[in-house]
Amino acid sequence: METDLKYYEVLRGYKRFSRFVKSDINKLLLINTVNNCINGSEWPRSYYNLRDEYLPELLGEEASKFFFWFALGGDLVVDEELKVDEEDIPLLNYIRFNFSQKFIKAKKFNINPNGFSEVYFTHGAEKDRFNTYIMRNDDMQFMLRSNAYEFISMMKEMLDYFSQMVESDVINIDDEDFVENLFEMKTSLESILEKVSGKDIENGSEQ
Repeated sequence: METDLKYYEVLRGYKRFSRFVKSDINKLLLINTVNNCINGSEWPRSYYNLRDEYLPELLGEEASKFFFWFALGGDLVVDEELKVDEEDIPLLNYIRFNFSQKFIKAKKFNINPNGFSEVYFTHGAEKDRFNTYIMRNDDMQFMLRSNAYEFISMMKEMLDYFSQMVESDVINIDDEDFVENLFEMKTSLESILEKVSGKDIENGSEQ
């Protein structure tokens, strides 16, 4: 929704946004309003209050739409009509750097609090075990400590079951990102197989 702005909406929104933030007091009002909302006890549920109430009342509807459009990755292409004031660039960079990921995460939470947010791994000097951390959209974290065989066995079971659901048409897979991720998985798997095959050859397991 936030990124679905037409060119003329971006143009008008930026002009009103730029006019508002010419005052240092207004810049502080904007930044403090957003930060107070993010740091409040209702965040991330209050994201929609920020988007639909607080900032439109402060900036005006068009400038507020531009703010969220830009914060969520809108590409500000400069042309004959749209010229970005150099004085606005530090603030725009601040918005993109400090608010983008927080807004994206808040939107994901409000759509599905129990959904997947991110996964990361840690390991120590020993090579027989490593930690897998799975984070939900509500910041709940699950940690799994396993060796390589246990981890790949889990992944195999997950993929087998997921494959059955795809074959049975019980889930929707009509998505470009879904297909793109599949090909990235294929590339990663081929890389692992190449690494493992090379080790087998070195150990004399393959002729």
